[in-house]
Amino acid sequence: MAELLSGGWVVDLILLMVLLEAGGIILAIRLGLLAPSAHGLLPTLASGFFVLAALAAALHGAGTLVTCALLAMALAAHLLDLRLRLRRP
Repeated sequence: MAELLSGGWVVDLILLMVLLEAGGIILAIRLGLLAPSAHGLLPTLASGFFVLAALAAALHGAGTLVTCALLAMALAAHLLDLRLRLRRP
């Protein structure tokens, strides 16, 4: 179990689940099962995805530049999420 956690494969599985969740949200919107406003969930998912991707990159031994780039993308997605949530109606 410790090898599974330290190797980063659990994080990879979580990343796959986040991608499937995003795909499910997009599909549900296109099928009319969710309101178009549900697109607002995607920046939140993207932010979490990029933080987890940075963790996975670090655990798999990717370089510092890759990890920092993923964290920068997480920050950009987070700022977009905040902007969408805090805009005036």
